[in-house]
Amino acid sequence: MTALAGGSHSATSWHYEGNTADIACKDPTDHCVQLEDFCRSRDYVEVCYPGSTCGGHETWVHCALFYPGAFGRAEDGEVGEKID
Repeated sequence: MTALAGGSHSATSWHYEGNTADIACKDPTDHCVQLEDFCRSRDYVEVCYPGSTCGGHETWVHCALFYPGAFGRAEDGEVGEKID
């Protein structure tokens, strides 16, 4: 896992809701498609991966799940609508 709420993310990033993880998927083996499928099989709000329209995710899968605290502890209750 490369990032939860740390790293360099925008102020409106899902990472700060505790429901998002960036997971490396190129080394030591390429398993990006499997991670993308895993995220899509859950109740996701955002998924970015190598080759996606999100851009900048060439070595990892960014998986934001709908429920707060999915990958950590959310600070305040519910996940709201993301504002870009």
